[in-house]
Amino acid sequence: MSIGPSELLFVAVIVLVLIFISRGQKARKMRKQEEAERAEALRSARTGGTAIRYPELQLLGIVVMVAGLALAGIGYLMTRGVLDFYSVAGIAVLALGLSFVIMARQKVSPVAANQKSGVQTVRQTATSGKQSLPKSAANAASIDPKIKPEDMADFKRFMALKAGAAAPTIKPEDSADYQRYLALKAKAAEKP
Repeated sequence: MSIGPSELLFVAVIVLVLIFISRGQKARKMRKQEEAERAEALRSARTGGTAIRYPELQLLGIVVMVAGLALAGIGYLMTRGVLDFYSVAGIAVLALGLSFVIMARQKVSPVAANQKSGVQTVRQTATSGKQSLPKSAANAASIDPKIKPEDMADFKRFMALKAGAAAPTIKPEDSADYQRYLALKAKAAEKP
């Protein structure tokens, strides 16, 4: 039995098809992995940290759910397929544990918390040049201190304006006194 060029060509085509299929699978796997990483990054950026508000309550809910499942299973097996008091009680305990888990994972949006508290905007008074503080300082701790990358340019402009507003300015009627002060300061620096 001899192997001719048509058989070699047929084997080569099969090998090439298998190579292209494996490369396509690797490319799809890489795309799915990149999409999963992007989705995870978006999810973590959107939530701003942990997704669970009360982890202890969630753990308690999981324990109560397991106890409810055990109670329902034991009641069901004791009566050999008939629902009885223990099975119904187990289902109720399971629902209670599920409600604990749901309550533990509820989120509060910072915008809604600020709207409820009635926090005033910070205004600069014209007479003293000082800033008024918000009425409720308790809600200030709930605000996320992180600055998003897209807001960094605005933040830098704000800080530059704030630094410019804090710079001392000399009124025209005080410039003569300021000039005398600078002259006295220069003489004092020359004496030693």
